[in-house]
Amino acid sequence: SWEDAVAFPSILHCRHNSRVKTLLKNIIYSFYADAPHRELKVAALLPELLVELSAVQDGAGLSRGQDEIVDKVLYLIRLSPQKYFTTQELAREVFLGASALQERFKKATGTTLHQYQLDNKLSMARALLMTEEAITLKKIAALYGFCDEYHFSRLFKKKYGVSPSVFREHAGRQEAMRPVNPAEAGQRICW
Repeated sequence: SWEDAVAFPSILHCRHNSRVKTLLKNIIYSFYADAPHRELKVAALLPELLVELSAVQDGAGLSRGQDEIVDKVLYLIRLSPQKYFTTQELAREVFLGASALQERFKKATGTTLHQYQLDNKLSMARALLMTEEAITLKKIAALYGFCDEYHFSRLFKKKYGVSPSVFREHAGRQEAMRPVNPAEAGQRICW
């Protein structure tokens, strides 16, 4: 439905937002990488790019991208969605102490490293559920580093209020609905 759609003007200035650059770079690298599941990785990164572009359009994205250390941590997390990083691992990567990184990350993103990683994995899995009907819950769980499909399903339901299988079924019905023509609004539509 159009309730979930985001309309963007033809030109969107985001040169001051390094997250947009990083996401685009990750999408391009993932697309051209000779790695298994590259299409799935691109499909999972695209919704995050659209969310960031929406934030830029609303003016909220301008404050992000100011902290290169946090940007690097975000990049590392998104680059390996199947891995769970400890605070200590990420702190070593950016040459900071664990508590300093936690504080800096929370200030920049409004959430903890652990919660961000979980939300990121669930968001990517959610995008995959909407676009890839053939992939099993077991494979999605493995792709994003969950212990098993039951653990994934429990966390997904806790965040989104429905199980992944019910969500997938509902998402399939949503796509079957024919939306209004976006050209009438004179804008590009992304969802």
